[in-house]
Amino acid sequence: MGRSLGVGIIGAGNMGHRHARAYAFHAPRTRLVATCDVRSDAAARLAESFGCDTAANVEALLARPDVDAVSICTPEPVHLEPLLKAAASRRHILIEKPMAVSMAEARRMKQAVEAAGVKLMVGHLFRFDRRCVAVRSALDAGRIGRLRSIDCRFHGTPAQQDRIRDFELSLIVFRGCHAIDLMRWYSESEVVRVYAEDLQGAMRARGYHSEDAVFCLMRFANGTVGSLEVNAHVPPTHPSAGRSEMVLIGEEGMLEIDLGRPWLTIAGGEAFEHGSGDQKDLWFREQIDAFARYVLDDAPCLATADDAIAALRVAVAAVESARTHAPVAVEGAS
Repeated sequence: MGRSLGVGIIGAGNMGHRHARAYAFHAPRTRLVATCDVRSDAAARLAESFGCDTAANVEALLARPDVDAVSICTPEPVHLEPLLKAAASRRHILIEKPMAVSMAEARRMKQAVEAAGVKLMVGHLFRFDRRCVAVRSALDAGRIGRLRSIDCRFHGTPAQQDRIRDFELSLIVFRGCHAIDLMRWYSESEVVRVYAEDLQGAMRARGYHSEDAVFCLMRFANGTVGSLEVNAHVPPTHPSAGRSEMVLIGEEGMLEIDLGRPWLTIAGGEAFEHGSGDQKDLWFREQIDAFARYVLDDAPCLATADDAIAALRVAVAAVESARTHAPVAVEGAS
């Protein structure tokens, strides 16, 4: 049967359940051993649904010898402590995006993982979407020539911010990191400068701690220009609620992908279709498979700490630009 990976899930909310379903799908290669959550009732529900144990806390979960790796699925502003504890106990780590909410936290995480000699993969989920992989393949094949521009929009409703409702966290850090990561991956270049503006008011009036929308222009080192809109104030009843889309224009053609539907259009209308049913569960299955191969088979890491830090660096620069209403050079970009 070969080696299997015993996993603990830290954080038993919606994301914890999605990880659990993906680990169960890949059984027996991946074994869900235990879960913990600051809400004992949430941990109990996940454990009952997937036939695993509950642990009283992170320390108790990490004390189990049958836990080889963990999925950290806590809200993003409380990623740091469980990651440091997991690294110190020499468990491999899959952590939800964004890896951290500040550059200082991200660097501390990377240092801890490297010092412990454990493996870390970041849950930049769209890298595991077959349509997004097909875009990368099309670019590699020269289907649209040299890439010139990328335009991305992530429409959202207030409810999509519920998991971070109690935290001060920018939309472009929380959800925009997905788009920034894809834009870096597709352009094969780093963002050197950003200019951003935001809208404020409606979300905070509802009790959330984030903007209504962030609009950001990006200049990449190789000359590509990117634009990103990420918002959270689309009325839930509107047909575009939750829609995410990206358009890439090259010197010889265009790619268009609708991340809310299972289709991708390349150049003159040629289409690819991947999967059916719950598309997000398919993404998580691909992600968990990649994590297991990374840990068990020494396969390449498909979403590294450096990737996550680079995306966060751009998002943090966009927040600063929106605050100052001025272009901001991206720290560490070349």
